[in-house]
Amino acid sequence: MAIFLASLLLAGFVAATGSAARDQTQANESLAPPLRVKVNGGLLSVDARDAPLADVLRAVGEQTGIQVTIHSGGATRVTESFAGVRVDEGIQRLAGGYDVVLI
Repeated sequence: MAIFLASLLLAGFVAATGSAARDQTQANESLAPPLRVKVNGGLLSVDARDAPLADVLRAVGEQTGIQVTIHSGGATRVTESFAGVRVDEGIQRLAGGYDVVLI
């Protein structure tokens, strides 16, 4: 009887610990910034999770010195991750399906 009870207690502890670890992982993911943009040597790296397109393009503009003007579609949310892409290619990739003019 004691062995059976100890097994139940141990199983309950393992289940509770696993659940707590999952909850902590989900909490860490939700605390992670939804947007990371880096420009290095003319190459663009973006990690965006459900971020407004306007915010992503503005971040690219800030890091590159490119003036970004958004007339529509800026509220659209994007999830995209890439690294080491030319800036013009990265912008086209982010705003695919929208009319984008690069000057």
